[in-house]
Amino acid sequence: MEAVLHDFYEHLKHGEILGQQCEDCGAVTFPPRNLCATCGSSRTRWVKISGRGQLLYASAGVHLMTGIPFVLGTVRLDEGPLVSGVLLEKDFDFSRPEAVWDLNATNCVVQAEVTETLSAEGVMVAFRRIPGG
Repeated sequence: MEAVLHDFYEHLKHGEILGQQCEDCGAVTFPPRNLCATCGSSRTRWVKISGRGQLLYASAGVHLMTGIPFVLGTVRLDEGPLVSGVLLEKDFDFSRPEAVWDLNATNCVVQAEVTETLSAEGVMVAFRRIPGG
């Protein structure tokens, strides 16, 4: 698993978001792992992920270790995988916890991008709403 994660983060550092596609059943796994999440095959290959998806659910909170507030989203990627990640919501009103209900009612399209982690100590995949998407 370490080699898969190492390669994944090396690609992220260069702005590339990759998953793995099973050579047996064709399913795409993201984030990548050693085995296909659908059939368990170890025959996978790296594929570029479009990063486009549908926001299914959002929640807001504060990171317990850093104290940094964040919005978290559950996204169904166009390639199929269901993934959770930070939503880049610069105008989110953390003083109104119910604002997350408004976000959940949008049924919006999001796009993944590579950005710094919340603590700015590395890179991660996060999502941003696509206006009119």
